[in-house]
Amino acid sequence: MDGSALRTLGDPLVDATIAAVVTAFDVAFPSRLRAGYTLGSYADASAIGASDLDLTLVFAGALRDEERVRAERLAALCVQRSQLELDIEFEDERTLALGSSPNFKLGSALVWGEDIRAQTPLVSLAAWTRDRMHSSWWRVARLFARPVVICLPLEYPEPADPFRGYTRRTLRLANGDEVPCTRDLIRLTGWAATGLLALQSGVYVARKSDVHSLYREQIGGEWAELIEQMYTLCRLRWGYLIPAEPAERAQLCALCDQTLGFERAFAATYRAYLLAELASDDPEATRSAVEAMTHAPLRDDAVVAALERLAQQGDAASKPLAQAALQHLR
Repeated sequence: MDGSALRTLGDPLVDATIAAVVTAFDVAFPSRLRAGYTLGSYADASAIGASDLDLTLVFAGALRDEERVRAERLAALCVQRSQLELDIEFEDERTLALGSSPNFKLGSALVWGEDIRAQTPLVSLAAWTRDRMHSSWWRVARLFARPVVICLPLEYPEPADPFRGYTRRTLRLANGDEVPCTRDLIRLTGWAATGLLALQSGVYVARKSDVHSLYREQIGGEWAELIEQMYTLCRLRWGYLIPAEPAERAQLCALCDQTLGFERAFAATYRAYLLAELASDDPEATRSAVEAMTHAPLRDDAVVAALERLAQQGDAASKPLAQAALQHLR
């Protein structure tokens, strides 16, 4: 790899981490890498001390299954060795030619290789909405150790905990200590808000830093203040950490108390969306909806009835998935 081809982000540790990752993959996969991008806060210069580094590596042509397995193993090794919180994802030109996410096309920054974003179309709004809504439901169901099968109405993950169980995830400090943090709480609310913006307003969100302002502008209502405070307080003021000052801890407790109401509102919207997708004539809509129920099943009479219909009458892709989802729900 020609080191001069690396674009600097102005932080020596970040630049060194990117160089180490790109070099490792270039050696392991000679002539297969087309480009490397950073996404999120390092792409839009909004990173704080506790920010993680999100990298997307693009392979030329099509990424074969055996290459993906090897790439995931190498990525895990890079993450283990990194001094930064590091997340590495993979794309290939064949997949991107079908449509790329707004995070990649509009919200990333090239750090190595040839920029191909101009040649990649933006994913359709329907597909983007589908991805955001189902992945946001997965976060509601899975980030905080809720039961394997979810029943509505939702309850706090840990009602007796001062922060209601929303600070389970840990963050690694510079000295190596692991401490509770609000990173998953911010992910939960931010991703759900992104899904609602796509569904209700037809808006793509390319940057996490834009979520709260777009939500207030496009949707507003009772949850706009919560979404904004998750960003301005939990991220910007407290840097994902649990504040030590009593008044600020009380603020965080209040935000956690409000989060369940937002989750319940999102869950009600998601349930209606899920049922519509399960009844859709679009095979991709039904497949994605059924697959979502295999990963985060929702025990609901109408959902079970829709899955039973698909288990009997669905196409070759949705029928076995529906049968698998029903095994969780019965």
